[in-house]
Parts: sequence; C-alpha cells; structure tokens
Amino acid sequence: MPKVKFMGVYSTKKRSSQLKAVKELFFVWQVKDEGETHIHIQEIDSTYAPKGKVFAIDDTTLSYFTFEPSILAVPLTKSEEVLKVLKKKAPPKPEPTQEPLVEPWQQTPSFTDESLSAAHSAAQLVEAVTRNDFDMALKQMNDPDSRTRALRSIKAILKKKDLKPSHKHMMRDFAYVLRKKKLNEVAVLFAEKTVSLAPKDDHAHFNLARLYCMLGKYRDAREHLQIALDLPHDESEEKLYRKMILHVEQEDRLNRRSWCIHP
Repeated sequence: MPKVKFMGVYSTKKRSSQLKAVKELFFVWQVKDEGETHIHIQEIDSTYAPKGKVFAIDDTTLSYFTFEPSILAVPLTKSEEVLKVLKKKAPPKPEPTQEPLVEPWQQTPSFTDESLSAAHSAAQLVEAVTRNDFDMALKQMNDPDSRTRALRSIKAILKKKDLKPSHKHMMRDFAYVLRKKKLNEVAVLFAEKTVSLAPKDDHAHFNLARLYCMLGKYRDAREHLQIALDLPHDESEEKLYRKMILHVEQEDRLNRRSWCIHP
C-alpha cells in the first residue's frame, strides 16, 4: 500500500513578463510505493489554495526548490488525489515497423488530457527553474572570484536528467547567449545538447556547425551542415546551407595547407 507523506511548502522562482523574479509556491508530498520513492507537487496561490492538479517530478528537479519552513499551510488535497498520479500509466509503445514514417522522438503518445497537462506543466516548471539558474550563473560570471564556480553551474545544466525535446529552444538560447559572450567552448556544449534533444531539427545542426567552424573544427562542421541539408528544410535555407558548406570546405583546405607549411 503506497504511503503518502506531506513534506511542506516549497518555492521556486520564474521570470515574469517584466523579467522580474516571481516566487511560486507548491505543496510537496513524498510517496513511497513498492520500494520506490516519488515526489508529487501541486502549485498554490498566495492564499495557499491549489492552482492546479497534482503532478510528479523527479528528485533532481526538487533539488532546485527551496523549503519554506515559515509557511505552515496544510493542504486540503486528500491523499487519494495525490496517489492518482501513481495510477496513470503511459500507453504501451507501438510495435516497430520495418519503415517507420515517424521517428520515435516525434511520436505523440495518446495521453489523457489530464496527464498531458501535468506533463506539460512539469516541463514548464523544469524550464523556469533552469532558466533562472542560468541567469543567476551568468550574473556571477561578472565577479572574477565567482567565475569558475559560475561556469561549473552552467555546465551542470547539461547533466540534468529531466530535459526533454521540448527544451531544445532553451538549450539553443543558452548557446546563443554564451556565444555572444565569446564563451564558444561552452556554447558548443549546449548546441550539442540541442542536437541530442532534437536530432531531426535542421536548425539545431546548422547552429552546431557554426560553432564548430568558429572553433576550427571544420570537418565536424561539414558533417552537421550535410545533415541539415539532408533533413527537411525550407527552400529559402537551401542556398545558405550550401554556401556554408563551401565556406567550411575552403577553410578546412586552408587550415590543412597551413599545417603543411608550418609543421
């Protein structure tokens, strides 16, 4: 029999439309079932009334929350409501076919509206927390004494286990910001992560190729430009991709000739 334990009120921050940090509050429960521990949360408003449904998150995501011991609110949500999340099973995976028309990462599971909404809310929460962490680390970069620690915090984002294909835009944004700050060695890591989350996105491969080119990795750049060209893409981008390929090939030849002249 699953056991439910209320852990208290936790908070996290997200950016508002005015780019101000806004604190969000959540009821948090620990659920133990068949030797496994699950974390379930429910967003609440400033009066501590529920704002949405209960949904599950993993331990990694919870580590980004802050416990609020001064808030002594007790949820009216019953244990049965919390346990409903455990009972929602993902639909069985479709049988593989010889020539699948859709890649596995593109398949849309037949979730119920309720479970789909919870999954979407969880992804939004992960993004809000991750963007906040990235922004805080960037600010620390301005302090020479904190720069090394800030870079570690930024790279730690790449190891988060709860990143989904829907977070590819966030990874792309981080790569762009880091490139603008001339941190290309770190930016390329986020571009690579974008490709791993969305391997069929031609823009992701093109952006990665640009960074590889800036780092002098012309053959890697050529490989990803060709992938971008082979993937479905807008006709308007065809000329750009081919032009970039010619540029990379030329740079690669010049680079190899330079090594021959100056061994």
